[in-house]
Amino acid sequence: SGLFATPFVGREPELAALLQCVRSATEALRTRAVVVLGAAGMGKSRLRHEAVAAAAARGDGPRWLSIRAEAARRDAPFAALRDAIDRDVGPDVAALFNPATHASGDPVAALDRARASLRTVLEGLAAEGPVVLVVDDAQWLDMSSRAAIRWVREQDLDLPLAVWVFGRPEAAAAAADLAGPAPSFELGP
Repeated sequence: SGLFATPFVGREPELAALLQCVRSATEALRTRAVVVLGAAGMGKSRLRHEAVAAAAARGDGPRWLSIRAEAARRDAPFAALRDAIDRDVGPDVAALFNPATHASGDPVAALDRARASLRTVLEGLAAEGPVVLVVDDAQWLDMSSRAAIRWVREQDLDLPLAVWVFGRPEAAAAAADLAGPAPSFELGP
C-alpha cells in the first residue's frame, strides 16, 4: 500500500496482534503491548506501516507517539522520547525532556520529571482517543527513555494505551523490559 510496490502477505498473525493490542487497550482502558523482533530486512517496517494504516483507517483511529531510536544517540538522555514528543506533540512539551532545561544535575530528579511529563502527555493524547506508542529500533533506545516508558507501563494507568515495540533480535531483553508480559513475535523469512 502506498510506499510499497509489493502486496502485503505472510504477516497476518502479527498484524492481527498489533491491531488487537489497540482494541484491547481501548476496551480495557489499560496499557497493552506487543513486541515484534526481526533481523534487518525481515519486514518490521512494512508490518508497522500496514498496522498504522489499518489502525488509522478505523473511524476512531488512535493518536500516535512514534519513537525512532538511533544508534548514534543511545547514550543521550531522553533523546528518543524528546524527538518523538517534539514531532508528534510539540517543541514546547518536548523541552520538558531536555536535560539542559533542568540544570540540577540530579539524574533521579530528571527521570521523575520525565515520568510525570510523559504521563501528562499520554493523558492529554488519550483525552482525544486511544494512544499507540510505537518504539522502533528498541535495541538503540536510550536508557532514560526506556526507563520512563517502562514506568508508565508499570503504573497501569486508566488510559487506552497500546505499546508496539519493534527491534532486532538482540533487543529482546530491552523489548521485554518495555512491554512487560506481552505477546512477542520474531519475524523470519
